[in-house]
Amino acid sequence: MFKKAVFIVFAVMMLAFGVATSAMAIDGLVPTVSYVNPGGLGDSLIYGYYNVRGNVNLFNIVNTTSPDGEKVRVVFRAGADSEEVLDFSVCLSQGDVWTAFLIDNGTTAAICPFDTDTVTAPAIPASCQPFKIPSGSSLTNDDLREGYFEVLGLSSIPGFDHNATNPIIKTAAECANWGTSSTISIAGDVGNVLMGNNTILSTSTLATFSYNADAIGSTAFAPIPDPGPGSELSITQISVLGCAIETNLAKTNLMTPFDVMTGLGGETEVILTFPTRLKCHSQDAPGSLVNNLNGGVGNLFSCTKASSGTCTQYETPILVTAWDDQEHPQNILQFSPAGADVVKNEVNVLKINASNIWDSSLAQTLSISIGELGWISIDLTAGNAAPTGLPVLSFTTQQFVGGAATYMTKTAYTSFFSPAL
Repeated sequence: MFKKAVFIVFAVMMLAFGVATSAMAIDGLVPTVSYVNPGGLGDSLIYGYYNVRGNVNLFNIVNTTSPDGEKVRVVFRAGADSEEVLDFSVCLSQGDVWTAFLIDNGTTAAICPFDTDTVTAPAIPASCQPFKIPSGSSLTNDDLREGYFEVLGLSSIPGFDHNATNPIIKTAAECANWGTSSTISIAGDVGNVLMGNNTILSTSTLATFSYNADAIGSTAFAPIPDPGPGSELSITQISVLGCAIETNLAKTNLMTPFDVMTGLGGETEVILTFPTRLKCHSQDAPGSLVNNLNGGVGNLFSCTKASSGTCTQYETPILVTAWDDQEHPQNILQFSPAGADVVKNEVNVLKINASNIWDSSLAQTLSISIGELGWISIDLTAGNAAPTGLPVLSFTTQQFVGGAATYMTKTAYTSFFSPAL
């Protein structure tokens, strides 16, 4: 019944808004149902990077609506292969901002409570909750120190005011039970009301890197039942578009300035995160080429490693070209240590020369010899005939004078989309 209800709502929405969407573009793409909202509000959020190696991550989730609360699912994924390493639910009150922080507990990553008046299910202990290696996984505890995470809107909580005399939800058990068989009939869909931010603070240099989460609008049009702790859930699973949501994340080129001037202590690193690659292409056999976008028209991933019939690692070709401030170009064909112009992880950190912003096990070095100041272009259609691009989130990070001055921003990009039929 649930799937049928979603399909009916989807059909009505397409009939009602089909003409309007064919004439407009959101974030460079013609929207279908789900879309990337440049305004930063959505019913799902993707936080493209966390790193606790020498860092503390302070992140928040904001419910901007009143009078209703919202129940969301938080899912952390390892940067190496997108495996889920921790999940839990949060019951946000009306107008609520929930804040928590990530640390290195000496063994692995862990999440610690900061805002204790917001109910989570399960409750996060004051001693912090370590991330967990999935059963049968080849990940190590160190692998869990770096990755990305999703916030998935499950259901609204009508009239939920934490400050009321007798609020609807007061305990972790009540939060866990909301949206199950007893309450799903009175729960509504989460609207495009969520926003969030992650700030990464170096504990040694106090360098600060902060970014807003990517907002996915209209991921679903009906309440999503809580799957319970440890149950797999992703944006592609709850979206009415499924893996077709990749089209909304696709980019053809990434472009960013770099500054590695030794006199300024300049360092530049670019982060590439593929939040749908494993979830949408895990059944591809080693050596196969994966046509991933637009129903068979798109870029190709090459599966290079599999376990029990599931692809766990890919090679994604990219072409990097650099220009210095005198307009001299350089094609960068060999990345160190990979030895080829491919990226293999779900999260990839591309370091320019000897930059050392992130302590990362997912790093590759781009050696630029033409100068200390310029810009680079990352072609995501390298080696492929179709110009659709790849579903990727990207950040440019720079620091100067040992972290005395820093920034982290979304990398500029271009997108390809076909005109509406």
